[in-house]
Amino acid sequence: MESGKENSDWMFFCNNAKGKDYDPKVKKYVLCNFNKPPFEVQTTKYTVPYDSLYHFGAIRIKGEIYFTGGGMSATSTSPEKYYQIVMRITVAPIMICDKMANMNVERASHAMAAINNSLIYVAGGCNGTGELSSCEEYNIETNKWQEIAQMNEKKRWITLIGHENKYLYAFGGMLDKALDTIECFDTSVKKTWTIIKIGTGNELWKTRFFSCAIPFSSTSIMLLGGIVDGAESKECLMFNTTDNSLSRAADLLKVDAFYLARPGFSEDRFLIVGDREEDLHIFEKKYMKWTLMSKTIWNPEYRTDLKSDTI
Repeated sequence: MESGKENSDWMFFCNNAKGKDYDPKVKKYVLCNFNKPPFEVQTTKYTVPYDSLYHFGAIRIKGEIYFTGGGMSATSTSPEKYYQIVMRITVAPIMICDKMANMNVERASHAMAAINNSLIYVAGGCNGTGELSSCEEYNIETNKWQEIAQMNEKKRWITLIGHENKYLYAFGGMLDKALDTIECFDTSVKKTWTIIKIGTGNELWKTRFFSCAIPFSSTSIMLLGGIVDGAESKECLMFNTTDNSLSRAADLLKVDAFYLARPGFSEDRFLIVGDREEDLHIFEKKYMKWTLMSKTIWNPEYRTDLKSDTI
């Protein structure tokens, strides 16, 4: 799995820029308890001490949530802002929020992935200079960032995933238009990003962003939903990392996008909250098919009684 077994009970989502009462300091998350059959879902939110109205990054490692970067739109009294800031929230046994070492580059709309539960990677995004090709690696133990090889393209809204605790795959993204590029980076070598050419199934590959990638097996990654060829999609594909081939998987039951959402895992299923209407998509591995729960079923109290933990 992308970030290890310890992350399997956790999903993240945040539709952050909706509603007149939105607070840019608030970050929401979802906790899944797979020990209660078939699962139990709880929601909560954190208030962290910096504003980032849109497109920050978030990832959970060893029970800790890392928030990175983000931006604030220009107002009549202040220019547009982008952040290098990194915050870490420790959930248990008590809740603590720490400011960690800044990234080297201000960035929003970037992608994040983890390797070996010890290294966090950020890739691409944008800031006041435009889109970025730069990438950085964060060592949790040393609390230090270092710049690594740049991607072959400048882009934001990439679908980034760590696979087999060694490789980073970057699917699609956006520059002045949506992209269909796939790039791969070997974190054990740390030299260059390689452009991947699709072999069998190349007719299935299209431009995409706001998709989700899930490590399905040691040799496959599932890509689901997003904005595909300019429209919201329910398409799911299986990418084979051995021969770079593509094949179809069972489609979502409803079109959706997954910009700031991360799935929760168990051995027999995974769950992810969509951006569109906060539906809960559930994939049953045994049957290789999806089921769907609307927000009012899986989390009817979300709008009115969301637990708030303020740091």
